[in-house]
Amino acid sequence: MTHHCHAIACPRPCPPAHLMCATCWRTVPAPLQAAVYATVGKRDMRSIDATWGPWWRAQGRAIAAAARAAGHFTESQEAAYIAREDKVANEMEED
Repeated sequence: MTHHCHAIACPRPCPPAHLMCATCWRTVPAPLQAAVYATVGKRDMRSIDATWGPWWRAQGRAIAAAARAAGHFTESQEAAYIAREDKVANEMEED
C-alpha cells in the first residue's frame, strides 16, 4: 500500500513517516514545519490519545497552509479547516 501526501488534492506518494511530499512541504511556512516536527515524537504510537492533540493541531495548520498556498483554500476555508482540526485535537485531549 502506498502512502500519499496529506496536502489537499495532492496525489503524490511520499514516505509513510512524512506528512507531505517534498513539493507540498516546501509551501508550509518554517514555523509550522517546526511545530509539526516538535510534536512527532511525543505521540503514543500504541493508541490515539491525548498525546496526539498537539500533533493533530500542527498537522492541521500545515495542511491548511499548503492548501492556501496551492490556491485550494480561501482564507475562510483555511480558518474553517483549522477550527475542525482543533476540535478533533480537543476531543483527543478530553478523553
